[in-house]
Amino acid sequence: MMIRNLAILVGAVVIITALTVATPYWVQSSKSDFAVLKEGAPVDNFNFKTIDGSAYALNDFKGAPVLVHFWATWCPPCIVEFPALVRAAKKNPDIIVIAISTDRARASLDRFLSRYDIPNNFHVVFDADKMLTEQYFGTYQLPETLVLNADLTLEQKMIGAYTGWRSYKF
Repeated sequence: MMIRNLAILVGAVVIITALTVATPYWVQSSKSDFAVLKEGAPVDNFNFKTIDGSAYALNDFKGAPVLVHFWATWCPPCIVEFPALVRAAKKNPDIIVIAISTDRARASLDRFLSRYDIPNNFHVVFDADKMLTEQYFGTYQLPETLVLNADLTLEQKMIGAYTGWRSYKF
């Protein structure tokens, strides 16, 4: 009986160790390695369309600091952080904000945005199918923000709401 229990325990430890070591490789997107992107690493170019129908690529903004922000109107921390991002974009017209929403319904997104005066350097993307959020960037926690420097390399990855955007040094 004791040998059987020991064998079960050893087996469980081996399985847990294997899962812990292998998980980072399984979570990576098949299109990129954003799930394990490190500070100082370049961010691959990607294309997106904003809610007003404009088409862009990340490389269009080379030369300016860029915030790639993942959020949704059903996410309480996202709702807290959103006004600070809008204020930061207004205060710093040289930065670019790409706000990628994973809302399920476009009407919810439009209703939420109608409360704000969104500046021209703030680009809202409706990612209902989560193609960019989950499949390209490997982002599953909201809110999450990638702070890119003017060379489009990752300066910082922030998980969770950050309300200090207005005083952030870009």
